[in-house]
Amino acid sequence: MEPADVKRKLEEEKDIKALTVVHCETPAGIVNPIREICKIGKEHGVITIVDAVASLGGIDVRPDEWGIDLCITGSQKCLSSTPGLTIISVSEEAWEVMEKRKKPIRNSYLSLLDWREAWIRNKRFPHTPLVAEIYGINQAATEILEEGLQNVFDRHAKVAKATRNGIEGMGLKLWPKKKEIASNTVTTFKLPEEVDDVEFIQRMADKYGVLIGGGFRELKGKLVRIGHMGYNATLPNIVATLVAIEKTLTDMGHPVKFGSSINAALPSL
Repeated sequence: MEPADVKRKLEEEKDIKALTVVHCETPAGIVNPIREICKIGKEHGVITIVDAVASLGGIDVRPDEWGIDLCITGSQKCLSSTPGLTIISVSEEAWEVMEKRKKPIRNSYLSLLDWREAWIRNKRFPHTPLVAEIYGINQAATEILEEGLQNVFDRHAKVAKATRNGIEGMGLKLWPKKKEIASNTVTTFKLPEEVDDVEFIQRMADKYGVLIGGGFRELKGKLVRIGHMGYNATLPNIVATLVAIEKTLTDMGHPVKFGSSINAALPSL
């Protein structure tokens, strides 16, 4: 998503009240420039909403500094906790907008105003608490802080660069048009035309014990995806994945020089 396109749209349609954007597009393995986009949104007086499910905890995200009114993530991706929790940061401006609705959403599990009054102000969970999940996210956040936020971001960036270099080292083509928009939490690439993606993914999982993902919806059959986020973002995991890709391609009649991906990835390791 280009910031200039967002700006043009906001100037053309004056009645837009909210802007939503996905930070990391996992189906395509790209990141959108949310810092620039949200700045434009605030300049035009709209509420900015960012889906940071596949980025927060693996890529730097700064809601307050970047003018993000609602920043939403999940517990199971880069934070590496169990699934089940939605984590949201809410700006003062977003709270005001909710309060000023003619009919504010109330008495609902989805009412952020109810959550604010019960949990933030009165320190009381508004519904039956998800005890195990809360203990899990507390531990996951503790481990991230112990490693250090910048160290976590650097680890993801290092692993992502090694993955991209390794994929290109095999002679394969990355899906993002330029590396500047490639995500540090997931890498997408194209298989050779004669290699069926479904068979490739299944064979790789069955024979080498490494599971990666395929494309879906309009990208189905066009790319495959390697997730490297959270505790999976380690160099040994990526080395094993790259070797498994080499071997699987060779098994399917598309020979790859053994070790070519690792040699290409080495400068990043």
